[in-house]
Amino acid sequence: MKYLFIPILFVSFFLLVSNKDKPPKNTNLILKISNLKEEDIQKNLINEFKRKSDIDFIDGSVLTKTVVLKVNERSFNKSDIEKYMQRWGLDVDEYVFSNNISISDIEN
Repeated sequence: MKYLFIPILFVSFFLLVSNKDKPPKNTNLILKISNLKEEDIQKNLINEFKRKSDIDFIDGSVLTKTVVLKVNERSFNKSDIEKYMQRWGLDVDEYVFSNNISISDIEN
């Protein structure tokens, strides 16, 4: 039993420490892109943001010409987003931020 306790304790400690290093993604970023097409969402943007650890792709809509990303507002860099979009020939017309902080986030 004691041989099982030590690895569990070590793994728990490692997960706790590694999770503290990642800043929380507590803000939705809505990008209004007038030249957005379905293939941009399906092929380019989903794959682009899968490779980025500080940005999560949430959703994209051709009807509303918007893309929703989840970011950390403190580490957000507008020029990075513009660089990613320009790579695929997309121009961001508008940035809208929506904060997702809850009481449990504040208490921690």
